[in-house]
Amino acid sequence: MRSREGTIEGTVSTDQNDCVEAAVITVTDAETEKSEAITTTDESGTYSVSVGPGTYNLRCEQSRFETGEETVTTGEDTAETVDVTLSEAASDVEAEMADALGIGLRASGSHATVGGGRDNEARGTYDTVSGGWRNVADGQAATISGGAGNEASNTDATVGGGVGNRALGFRCTIGGGGGTGPRGNSASGSHAVVGGGQRNHANGDFAVVAGGFFNYAFRDHTFAVGRRAYAFHEGAVVFADPSETPARSQRENEVRSQMPVYAPAFNTTSARSAKTNVESVDPETVLDGVEDLEITTWTLKHNGTGRHIGPMAEEFAETFGLGDDDESISTVDAEGVALAAIQGLSKKLDKRDDRIAELEQRLAALES
Repeated sequence: MRSREGTIEGTVSTDQNDCVEAAVITVTDAETEKSEAITTTDESGTYSVSVGPGTYNLRCEQSRFETGEETVTTGEDTAETVDVTLSEAASDVEAEMADALGIGLRASGSHATVGGGRDNEARGTYDTVSGGWRNVADGQAATISGGAGNEASNTDATVGGGVGNRALGFRCTIGGGGGTGPRGNSASGSHAVVGGGQRNHANGDFAVVAGGFFNYAFRDHTFAVGRRAYAFHEGAVVFADPSETPARSQRENEVRSQMPVYAPAFNTTSARSAKTNVESVDPETVLDGVEDLEITTWTLKHNGTGRHIGPMAEEFAETFGLGDDDESISTVDAEGVALAAIQGLSKKLDKRDDRIAELEQRLAALES
């Protein structure tokens, strides 16, 4: 029997008591080190995750702050409060940029180049700052084309322009965008890319944020775009709409869209060679399940563009035991259940016809 879950909740704030929005909360089992839950803080800096009884390590990350870590033990049906205080990430580059204000241009690295602008610095070997204001290239062959307050501090890191952008990963790229204060973009993963926009973060290796606002490509090989698209799981692709409601990945190697997807047709992989654990079903049992389902019409709360008809995912999952969770219904499962139910109905009709034919023969015998 599954243990009843408890809750870990709390608030993330700075050492100045300001709330920290969009901090990534990762909860891992203290013994197995397996990730059990992941979420982000909302506009007020609060978060909440559900986990089973046990001891967990809680990790809190936000690109502008030092990482916070806590340990917590939960029980059944309990709510544990874990508040986290984050300190502003120390940045030697920002401190030295402030010291350099008014000093002018400095190409202190071997074969480094500063093309112009004001208060720019190229510190590493072969680093280049083409122009702009208060930009610092501090890697090897790092490049900043222009803009203001940008940083490229790893080998072959590149910032095309914009304001307040930080290219921190090996061979990572930020095209531009950003803004003053916390509105800059960051790319800290190896070969990570942020195309532009504002407050976007590509933390994983080979992660991509194409643009938009407040998106996270948090794990390796992830892709996020839109407004508040959070790709938390490796290989996840997340498309968010312009609303304030975040779109979050739920598992590895999935595509999740907050918006309707339109196409002439969708082809579902269904070849026998692609399947395992193949089991036959009893069509009449499936028909009985369909007969017991509550079928209603409804409109989705978020992005509800029209009325739809169908069962609730929770009841569908409980009745047929299909799918990855009880919050969605796979189209292939809905179609498979419908086909099996049709077969079950056909069998029932055949039995009825056979019975009718038998009774007609007996009646004809009696009448003769």
